[in-house]
Amino acid sequence: MLVFGATLFWAAEFVLAKKVLAGLSSEIVAWGRMFFGAVFLIIFLFFTGRGGFVSAINYGNIGWLILSSALLFGYVFVWYKALKFAPVSLVSVALVPASIITTFLNSIFITKIFTLSQFAVSCLFAVGVLLFYRFKPQSSYGISTKFAE
Repeated sequence: MLVFGATLFWAAEFVLAKKVLAGLSSEIVAWGRMFFGAVFLIIFLFFTGRGGFVSAINYGNIGWLILSSALLFGYVFVWYKALKFAPVSLVSVALVPASIITTFLNSIFITKIFTLSQFAVSCLFAVGVLLFYRFKPQSSYGISTKFAE
């Protein structure tokens, strides 16, 4: 049920972002998403009694914090740039393979188990992506000719 709720929130965010991107640059929207998202997460952690993480940050893990933040910012930046020039459905379907990759990496490095149900779900996701690309409307989104704003 939590996954379903998160999916609904993401869908609403993507549609709202698409509307906002009509009037603002993708860079400003990405910066706002990262800044206000970080503020919200920090406030949430303090209100739930887990704000002590700040004192746990040291020189040993600051590098990982910077690296993961940079990767997240890169993802958000590219995501909003793509969302500015293509429909939400097309940009969203590009995220589905991430679930397959995450499942495989989790199976290799964390659980060391790859179940039949994980294989079946991964296959269904892959088939869904292939069907989407095979039967999507044949219209030009201007992706290949309009990269700069």
